[in-house]
Amino acid sequence: MARERDRVARKPPGEWPLRRSFPLAAAWLATLTLGCGETPVPPESVLLLIADDVGVDRIGAYETHPDPSTTPNLDALAARGVRFDRAWATPMCSPSRAAMLTGRLPSRNGVGAAIHLGRPDQARGLELDQTTLAQLLAGRGVETFAVGRWHMAGGPPPSLHGAKLSGNPRDTPRAHYDAGLEALDREIGRLLAAIDPDVLRHTTVIFVADNGTSQHGTRPPTHGQKRSLYEGGIRVPLIVAGPQVPPASQGRASESLVHVTDLFATIAELFGVQSEAEDSQSLLPYLANPATPSARSVLYTERFLPNGGPPDPERHFRAARDARYKLLVLPDQREFYDLETDPHERHDLIAEGTAPAAALARLERAVVTRGGTFDQGTGEAKERATPSAITR
Repeated sequence: MARERDRVARKPPGEWPLRRSFPLAAAWLATLTLGCGETPVPPESVLLLIADDVGVDRIGAYETHPDPSTTPNLDALAARGVRFDRAWATPMCSPSRAAMLTGRLPSRNGVGAAIHLGRPDQARGLELDQTTLAQLLAGRGVETFAVGRWHMAGGPPPSLHGAKLSGNPRDTPRAHYDAGLEALDREIGRLLAAIDPDVLRHTTVIFVADNGTSQHGTRPPTHGQKRSLYEGGIRVPLIVAGPQVPPASQGRASESLVHVTDLFATIAELFGVQSEAEDSQSLLPYLANPATPSARSVLYTERFLPNGGPPDPERHFRAARDARYKLLVLPDQREFYDLETDPHERHDLIAEGTAPAAALARLERAVVTRGGTFDQGTGEAKERATPSAITR
């Protein structure tokens, strides 16, 4: 977060910045505009704020860690909105952003890992035949606008913290991460305060992160970080506030199983546009009543290489969970956790020989359905059937 300069790139309706190399977007705004002769309606806008490398452990409103960062503005947003306590992303930036843009999981949109133009197995991004949210909205008179970040140089850690540090991640002070997040929170407060109150009253504000906290910012008891499929890597803050949240819902939490893919259908529905994205479900029912039962019985996420697929079985990492249990399918093993009694994933029930057979089988089927297959007898991963979306 240090030494970053904001840049604003105005795009025509329907155009999202760079298809094959995503910027690390900071904000996305969609506004419904009316042509002459149309019946006037109250203006509707959506402000989507995407934080980089921020897990629920760092946000005070989530109360999952004894020592969170200082985030008064995000806490205030949660107090007037709905927070989602079981929201998953992918464990890396580019796949999560691709999932938000398309409403499709990595195994459908082809972006399974961070896009890196200098590495052949990571150079490919979204193919041009993938329909993005901005394109979907453009035909309905919705203007979209993106604000991104500029990574200056991309040098090693000493370019950020000074030559006295060796560059080893252990030498990166966690205080730098907290300071960056506190600065982000402050700027979000300034941004919301600068919006005309009449406009803000008709604006749905969504805050989400692309993956969990980076290794520079995590601390016990959180287990896992960015790039891992443990909760510390994929459980992200998701807060929605605005006119769709009635007073009775404000400050409440939803326990529904949701994914960042759901932002696609949610924003589309806000503008009255039908979404056909296979992996996206609207969050609007949970805003009206956070106690609404989860539309999903199982939540799934993954990461893999190469981008563009098909995934290499030795580099395909998958996870699925239901309301209580979680299964990790790694290239060389499986792990199974009871998140109700073991939220920090300390006790692998497969290794301990205590995994409930029915729950394990249910999540195994979910992994096979959504992302791959593996030998039921040995637990060894096998290459999944390749979806047509990434056979290119």
